[in-house]
Amino acid sequence: MVAVLLITLAGSPTVTVALQAGTPSPTPFPIYSGDPRVTGGSIQRFQFGYMVWIQDTRQVYALVDPSSKGWGGTVEIYSDTWTEGMQDTDPSLVPPAGQQQPNRGLGKVWRETAGLRDRLGFAWEPSQAFTALIYTTADRTYLSTNTGWVIRIVGSQWQRVDVWNLGYN
Repeated sequence: MVAVLLITLAGSPTVTVALQAGTPSPTPFPIYSGDPRVTGGSIQRFQFGYMVWIQDTRQVYALVDPSSKGWGGTVEIYSDTWTEGMQDTDPSLVPPAGQQQPNRGLGKVWRETAGLRDRLGFAWEPSQAFTALIYTTADRTYLSTNTGWVIRIVGSQWQRVDVWNLGYN
């Protein structure tokens, strides 16, 4: 038997706490509920990770994956300061065959952040627009992608979790 208790804190989404019956001291575990934030975004795949642009906050997430397997690594978050009329790309940076330089806001962050270009490498394909779902709790952020998988960010680490299951990831 599981008892469910709904708690709503001022300014917070409803938090459901399920108490596991049959244990000497029931252990609560959070199941977050409430609506994620919905905004425009774009994502671009690189040799060693991804860059994600979030429209409503004008933030760029650099998801660095030294293994290049796409399952996790470190995350760096930057402000998007690119505006129309600024340089899209740097013609002096020539990518290897089959790859490309990111442009616009992603490209500006990639070009101007010391070491980021070396950590990510060049992009494999153009950035792709998508509708992002973002859910933030006190200690983590979940971010949907255009491919259907979900990125969980805790501190400076990111992990692909493949499921929009806020209570168990």
